[in-house]
Amino acid sequence: MGLFNSGLDFGLFSLLSVVLGVHPIGANVVSTSVTMCVSFFLNGAWVFQASGRLNLRAFLGFVAVTLSSGILVQGAVIWGVLQAAPAVLPGLSPDWTKMLAKVCAMAVGMVWNYLGYGWLFRKPTGPHEGQAPKNAE
Repeated sequence: MGLFNSGLDFGLFSLLSVVLGVHPIGANVVSTSVTMCVSFFLNGAWVFQASGRLNLRAFLGFVAVTLSSGILVQGAVIWGVLQAAPAVLPGLSPDWTKMLAKVCAMAVGMVWNYLGYGWLFRKPTGPHEGQAPKNAE
């Protein structure tokens, strides 16, 4: 799923920012939002095997993790790469700079999402219903 989601995100971002001329931050918001909706159902059903728990609460938690990554974390990385690239890689074209910025942002975002999704879709632990915790008297 990760490769598909990453390809979708990168493809939409490239189409919007390079081909259509949308500002990279705006293109990132759109590509991330579309990919997030697709990813929720694919990840929930196959990767995390949580199809019985795909409800509004799970979706809102998923949106919180993904949007914090896609808008805040990735947006900051894209901005930083766009600012630093002319000094670090002066011969790189603006189009390649945008795509490099997205790749860097996706790498950071993947770590953020992995940690967030792992927490969000973890299987419940603890005492079973009707049983008192071991330390209870």
